[in-house]
Amino acid sequence: NLNNFEIEQTITVGGGPENMIAYQGKIYVANGGGLDEEFGDSTVSIINPMTHEVEKTLQVGNNPKDFQIDKNGDLWVSCLGFQNSFIPNDPLNKNGALVRINAEMVQEIVQFDKIGVQHMQINPTKDQLYLLYNGNPYAPVYTFDISTKALSDNPIIETLAYGLGIHPTSGHIFVADAKNFAETGEV
Repeated sequence: NLNNFEIEQTITVGGGPENMIAYQGKIYVANGGGLDEEFGDSTVSIINPMTHEVEKTLQVGNNPKDFQIDKNGDLWVSCLGFQNSFIPNDPLNKNGALVRINAEMVQEIVQFDKIGVQHMQINPTKDQLYLLYNGNPYAPVYTFDISTKALSDNPIIETLAYGLGIHPTSGHIFVADAKNFAETGEV
């Protein structure tokens, strides 16, 4: 309630909800479930904002994080994946992915060969995704072309970033470096 700031109702979704976006008249929730495989999730909940009910749950890649809407009106979901840092060959490890959704259905899953698809952003023309890839929590910046479904062969920014932003009109790229989390960081 915006008048008294009290919670009037809750809606149960999947494990560890990470992010939300309004899309095609519904609310989409990325249920990341954290990095623990025991509590991990790989779903997106679709909520009807009028009834406050989950109408559908979609299976996507492991540990969904971010959403972006492209020039075609498709919704992209970045999925971090899961990696046990102590057991590199753990059979529970799962690589990152990008998932394209439209009309409340998974249209396509683009699997990657490593963990670490995160902090996804989109350029002003909405035809190129930018993401941190191949690292957790730090990673270089790559691009993904929504037409060819291709990840850039090499990073466009080599630094190991902790956060990423794209200016919505100029297209300037902002990269956050948290340093060692104990000193002043940089953008």
